[in-house]
Amino acid sequence: MNLKAFIKPTSILIVGGSDKLSSVGGITTDRVKKTFKGRLGIVNPKPLEIENIDVYHKISEINESYELAIIAIKKELALEAIEDLGKKGIKNIILFAAAFGEVGDEMAQSQLKKMIADYELQVIGPNCMGVGTPEYFGIFAGPFMKMSDQSPVFISQSGAFASFLEELALVRGIGFNSLWSLGNSIQITPEDVLEYYATHEVSSSSQIFVLYLESIKDPQRLIYAARMLERKGCRIVALKSGRTAMGSDAAASHTAAMMTSEDAVNAVFRKAGVLRATNKTHLLNILTLLIAAKNKRINGEGNTVVISHAGGPAILCIDALVQHHVPIKHLSHATQQQLEAGLLPGSAVANPVDILATGGAAQIQFALETLEKSRENNSAYIVIFGDSGFVDVAEAYRYLIKKIKSSSQMIIPVLPSVTTAGEIMEMFKEENIPYFIEETDVASAMETLLKQPALYAYTPYELPQEEGTCFWLSTEEALQWMEQSHISIPAYRWVYPDEIEEVAWQGPVALKLISQKMLHKSDQGGVEIVKTEPEFQAALVHMQRLAKQINDPECKILLQSLCKGYEIIMGVKYEAGIGHLITVGEGGIYAEVRKDFSTRLLPIAPQEADEMIEEMVFSKVLKGYRGNPANLESIKNTILKVSNLVQLHPEIMEMDINPFMVDIHGGFAVDVRIRVRK
Repeated sequence: MNLKAFIKPTSILIVGGSDKLSSVGGITTDRVKKTFKGRLGIVNPKPLEIENIDVYHKISEINESYELAIIAIKKELALEAIEDLGKKGIKNIILFAAAFGEVGDEMAQSQLKKMIADYELQVIGPNCMGVGTPEYFGIFAGPFMKMSDQSPVFISQSGAFASFLEELALVRGIGFNSLWSLGNSIQITPEDVLEYYATHEVSSSSQIFVLYLESIKDPQRLIYAARMLERKGCRIVALKSGRTAMGSDAAASHTAAMMTSEDAVNAVFRKAGVLRATNKTHLLNILTLLIAAKNKRINGEGNTVVISHAGGPAILCIDALVQHHVPIKHLSHATQQQLEAGLLPGSAVANPVDILATGGAAQIQFALETLEKSRENNSAYIVIFGDSGFVDVAEAYRYLIKKIKSSSQMIIPVLPSVTTAGEIMEMFKEENIPYFIEETDVASAMETLLKQPALYAYTPYELPQEEGTCFWLSTEEALQWMEQSHISIPAYRWVYPDEIEEVAWQGPVALKLISQKMLHKSDQGGVEIVKTEPEFQAALVHMQRLAKQINDPECKILLQSLCKGYEIIMGVKYEAGIGHLITVGEGGIYAEVRKDFSTRLLPIAPQEADEMIEEMVFSKVLKGYRGNPANLESIKNTILKVSNLVQLHPEIMEMDINPFMVDIHGGFAVDVRIRVRK
């Protein structure tokens, strides 16, 4: 898909264009006229004369070629206009009109899809707000923005969200390179736009991409495009809404029931290397830091220093940094002495550096230059400066702007005096330097950057068909799959309920009644752990009685050697349209309550298996907290073997290894259930 005409059109036609700013067409015409330097035309049945704009009464009158058409009329007229544009060979269209498939008008939706296919059109929308780039601003709603080459690219599935984020961004001094409001994405999706930038438009490594998603239509393409951009040095921040249940209520296995839609989305973003924001403010906070970082990666190796002329906000900022696990420590004695020598008497110099309420531009300058020249391993400076009533705020802000632009260091301005210094703060916006208002917001955004997902080796595999019959493998088949995948299982033997008199005692064992009518054996009394021969004989009789109760002639008793160690739960769930999710976590009867588990999208690399184990709170216990350590390598190898098994058998819908028992010597898949679709 070639989207060049939407980014750098040579000519634009506005269907429904007007000279009246009270209409959508008029607003669009005015905004495009102010920003576009190419040939511009409008279609309007009324007699109009607008300077430097070609006016047509209907599309059939057009003899010239237009590279991009913006349709700013209601749905009923828009469909006819698209047909006429298609006949004229105008193939790139932005469609504002709403009330298609999103409100159940499937007929109009089908008509539009047919026109797209018949005339080989490329359509953004319907129900969108438009597109704005450095070449033109074709967006009819929200604030008017001049697009900047060095600013982030913003791709949104919601026009209202895009408008609201624009408003907040302008307040914070954040601009955009491009804004794509895709609406219902009848054809062009966020994945298309991201992929086009990855393969055509991005040559520098300083580009930042912002995504607002209500759905992920093609996760594999999103991952592909995002990883390509990340490898070029770009950064991607996403906010995902529309969080619906993943069907956990219908899931039969424990691990599948534990996983939610949030886990699926997080797994996709992690595999793609995408930073995930939680709301608009958090998103803008992340953007502010990425812009301040000047394309440097925040890796947590350097110290963060807080400089302020107010003790309270500085301490609050320090507290938040510590709470969010941002590296922060006291400055060295030598650096403290240097700061004391040049700052006002009584200034605090350990970290935070408090230059006092009477400190101004000169003190900020001395503190920053001293810290930059020191041998401290400082990676970021947070400068909190408002209107104290004692100093010239404008002078301090002018210095800060100059320093931020010239320094290779990451300097993060926090400007809290939005009323008394509001007009002075405008100079930051004029220079496209974003800032924080709340000092504690810096910490949560920095923590997000510190958790930037690493890009490990990733080879997509063929996903299962979305249609077919689902069924559970027999326990015997599931154990065979484990053996074929070299996943360790305890020694076992089979016994039929009517043959219990012939079964000899061979030592401590677990007895399990295996039947398709008993999906959760422990809850239904189908599991017995015995350590003596009398217990063994009693358990066999119990299993025989239970077998008669459930009335399943196919049921059998599994005798399994006992395993000692810690209980781990491990499993897989296929999420339609996304792929297989693998999870590992603390096992036991409270597993679904504690929900101490980690999830990834398959396939996974060895480093990801290590991360999954480390992310569990239970990992502290596995490492030997008040007990013997577990064999972590055994857990890791089993995770990787499960990943390989799913790639060999993508028809797997659910897999539950519960428990996986592990001690210092190794681990065993004690109970295994596998559900497939064919």
